Amino acid sequence: MERAYVLFMTGGLYFLVPLEQVVSVESLATARKMEIPVYDLGQACHLSEKPVEIPYILVLSPDEEKMGVAVEQVEEVRKICDTELYKLEAPAMGKYNYYLDSVAALEGLNPPLAYLLDTRCLLEKLAGGSEAILE
Repeated sequence: MERAYVLFMTGGLYFLVPLEQVVSVESLATARKMEIPVYDLGQACHLSEKPVEIPYILVLSPDEEKMGVAVEQVEEVRKICDTELYKLEAPAMGKYNYYLDSVAALEGLNPPLAYLLDTRCLLEKLAGGSEAILE
């Protein structure tokens, strides 16, 4: 089955989130007006040392709760077949990256891999680490 995903980059890596879980892409100022928590994904997941300077904010809603995720670049919407996603398992998975679900090799990317986020697990991780909230 083919599904649509938002492809974005932060911390030098590409990530995917299901399109149906993306409410909108906003500026930081607009996201703050929405009164939702906004997290720097790169810093929260130890992918980058410095905060994103001019972030794109992906407003995600995996359930009823909304959160903003600051990322460096929003690339595009890509349709990907389930057979192109490879489930990540131990030893590749651990207590620090449990928010990752699968990986896909996508043409035209450098690096060529994109990691599918489990947005429910990501929300849990981000909510537990308030130091990642953008002020």
